[in-house]
Amino acid sequence: DCKVFSYVGDGVDGRAFTGIGFQPGFVLIAIEGGQEIVVKFATQAGDAAFTLGATTTLTNRIQSLDADGFSVGADADVNTAGVTYHVLCLKEVAGICEVLTYTGNATDNRSITAAGFQPDFVLVKAAASEIAYHRFEDQGAGNSSSMSGADAADFIQAFEADGFQVG
Repeated sequence: DCKVFSYVGDGVDGRAFTGIGFQPGFVLIAIEGGQEIVVKFATQAGDAAFTLGATTTLTNRIQSLDADGFSVGADADVNTAGVTYHVLCLKEVAGICEVLTYTGNATDNRSITAAGFQPDFVLVKAAASEIAYHRFEDQGAGNSSSMSGADAADFIQAFEADGFQVG
């Protein structure tokens, strides 16, 4: 349900990583030495992917989530020849890991439901050019953190029995 590994880039477009053992619902790739982290959610169509920073949808990074792994493009964020990358793959499993999509409506204290369980961790990334926010179970009431590390109130406010609450 979770696979962590590293690889060395080869610069080849369409490079497939197989043998993961499941179809990922979420893939995260971090370049060694630290640049933007690239992610792809199962809800993103086609070649679309994001960084966790304030960027728009990108292509030629994580190109697809496949039956037994995923494929990457030739972009330097994920596949520069000779550079080491670190990967986290998560499988969607009922009651443990869920990838959801919702449309914002500017409503405070809004419940995002359908997870099927109360989460311990939530990551939210807007489709627009917004930075991602995350919340761990033990963060203070109403707080979450941006991917830049700064605590922020009124983003991911609380965990609920069937999902989470946003501000």
